[in-house]
Amino acid sequence: DAYFSAVMHELRIPLNEIARLTTSVLDEEVQGQSVDDYLRAVQETGLRLAQQVRDVGDAADFDQGKGHLKLDRTRIPEVVAHVRAVMEPFTRKGVEIENLVRGAILCVKADSSRLQQCLMNLVGFTMGLVSRGSIKISAEQASDKTICIYVCGGQGSGIAQSAVGSLFVSPRTLSQDVAQRRGLSGMCLPFVKTLVEAQGGTILASSSLSAGTEFAVTLPIFFNADGTTHDSNPPPVPTPKPQYLRGTVASGSWNGRNA
Repeated sequence: DAYFSAVMHELRIPLNEIARLTTSVLDEEVQGQSVDDYLRAVQETGLRLAQQVRDVGDAADFDQGKGHLKLDRTRIPEVVAHVRAVMEPFTRKGVEIENLVRGAILCVKADSSRLQQCLMNLVGFTMGLVSRGSIKISAEQASDKTICIYVCGGQGSGIAQSAVGSLFVSPRTLSQDVAQRRGLSGMCLPFVKTLVEAQGGTILASSSLSAGTEFAVTLPIFFNADGTTHDSNPPPVPTPKPQYLRGTVASGSWNGRNA
């Protein structure tokens, strides 16, 4: 079964890393401050493994129609700031996560914790492809009713175009194309699509071996009972102007900012 194989592959990676780190400490290969660094890495890897296990359980619940969402006003700057804080410790040396989202972006109607879960999976997947440079998270208003959140990997960190169509469908194709090179299976990407669509949104991907990998998550804007979008407690810093192509996500023809 392709899904079971992907689950085993995805869980084996952090378990092997925990075993390697703890063995180094027990064999006294590291000393002093390095011991604290290794133990911190073990803790972070364990927390990420726990999240992966929760994702598997959540995916099963949604497949059986038991998944629960609480759709409400969700502030994108707060969600992205949390995602960056959680995921930054897992980046490899020479890679950083850039939060390009600032204050005055409209709120979306979404489940805040589930949106965080989606973005952490997208960032985590992109982290496995990026060997240097940055992973950028940004947002813009895609239409009068939607906001689009972008997760963009660096140039030269993509996958074959032939595998893009299978990213949200089956882990098998992606595993063959990427896993052996990058340690990924894309196990949770179909679940990300399920979560995004359950919140009334869409998700698109664009990738090539030379231009990198990018995801675009589009969600509905939150409207008050009187039809306005006013937020009584907005974040204070204005949103910087994004640099990617405009007006293409809403039409469904998005090919990424590097297209």
